Amino acid sequence: MTCTISRVAGNAQTQGTLYVDSGKVRGDFTAQTPNGPIASHMISDGKTMYVWSSARPQGFKMPAPTPGMAPQPDASQAKIYTQNADYNCSPWTADASEFALPAGVMFADLSSMMGMVGKGPMARPGTPAMNCSLCDQVPNGHGRDQCRAAMHCQ
Repeated sequence: MTCTISRVAGNAQTQGTLYVDSGKVRGDFTAQTPNGPIASHMISDGKTMYVWSSARPQGFKMPAPTPGMAPQPDASQAKIYTQNADYNCSPWTADASEFALPAGVMFADLSSMMGMVGKGPMARPGTPAMNCSLCDQVPNGHGRDQCRAAMHCQ
């Protein structure tokens, strides 16, 4: 399945494409900002999620959220994802190259930085509280939302 998404929220406009095949997901998004467009990307193989953008030369990799791991939005929270959004999904003949990691992007392993985590299912006992500012380094959009959900940031 592939889906195109277009969303307008205030002055912000985001467009993107999702590709889904056999438990793998790729998302490519472009957000219009006052400083110009920012492209952000996400690939998940169901075990590991990779996030990168045009705003930074480095990406992040982390364990992919599993069912029940990330808090589910209630109806009022879920509404923000569908308001002012157009989704158009259609069947797709899978192309394995869409799920290949980009050459030239170095991925920092967030799970190796888990010494900063003290809560959540990926926490190690006895460590200080997580600094969710790691996720804040990812540009606004789907990638940041996924990072914050995976890290249980409020």
